[in-house]
Amino acid sequence: MPRFRIDGDPISIAYGYEHSLDLANIYLSVFDKRLRYDSTASEDVNSVAEQVGNGEGSYFNLRTGSCGSGIQVDHVTMAVYLKRFGVSQGQIDELPLQIPKPSWSARGTPRVSICALCRKPGDKKCASCHSILYCSDTCQRVDWRVHQVFCALHPFPAKQPEKNQSVQGILLPEKNREPLVVDVPLKSCSDVDCSIYYVPELSEFLGELKPEAVRSDDYSSRRSSTHPTHAIHLFQESCLREEIDQNACIAHIFANEFPSNMWRGNIVALKSVDGWNHPEYVDLDMTDTPDVIEFFRIYGLFVIKAAPKSFGHDFAHRLVLSNE
Repeated sequence: MPRFRIDGDPISIAYGYEHSLDLANIYLSVFDKRLRYDSTASEDVNSVAEQVGNGEGSYFNLRTGSCGSGIQVDHVTMAVYLKRFGVSQGQIDELPLQIPKPSWSARGTPRVSICALCRKPGDKKCASCHSILYCSDTCQRVDWRVHQVFCALHPFPAKQPEKNQSVQGILLPEKNREPLVVDVPLKSCSDVDCSIYYVPELSEFLGELKPEAVRSDDYSSRRSSTHPTHAIHLFQESCLREEIDQNACIAHIFANEFPSNMWRGNIVALKSVDGWNHPEYVDLDMTDTPDVIEFFRIYGLFVIKAAPKSFGHDFAHRLVLSNE
């Protein structure tokens, strides 16, 4: 049960891990001396100290396991906070953190060879776009009705030089049956600790959205099947505007798979390097289209089962496709 401590003034930390069954529960406790119980302070002041750390000065606690005190986070997030509070990269590497260490770049990840329809292993390429794989001629024939709409997008147009601070995504228009490849500008933002991150500027496609709409709660999660380190994001137009129609593109692609009021307004699909708080957006390409298609179907079934009469489309938020 290794435990370590880094003392500082006013902030000290304790971190380490303990084994629970066959998994290591890694923890981080941050102590701020300014939050300790003080016998000379008023009762109101000390009541705050009691609430944030039982009078001991705790600032917050993180853990990766299912049990213990504090907020449960994933291993990548734990590594970020360990580094922020002074734990060296060498010491972090010695902890049993399950962090993928890919040898490829964010924009060129390897692809898992699976069938676009049934998700079984497959190596038969679509003869037209040469980007989508199938396990059999049967799966390819069944999938063609939907895939042919995206297949027509191949090859994706080259990005315009003046739009290099952008990522490519797919727009599924409200009033057009055919999807479009679009360049989505990225807007820089700063975190509370002054870290810079980028969010998509979607006003051109979805109307005026606040940046917070990008970081709102997820409705459903399923990581990309063909690119293990990436996630697909769907951004839907706010239904607060007075007139918003059924999405003609979705209706055309998926025929009668969804109720007519299921998908409304414009929808943009983007891709990011897997991340929770501030994902790094990268170009979406033809090999990602099966995950976009699957996401619509999975989320559609989720909504239909959860709320068959009310689909709750008065929102504009992020939906992430991940493998959980």
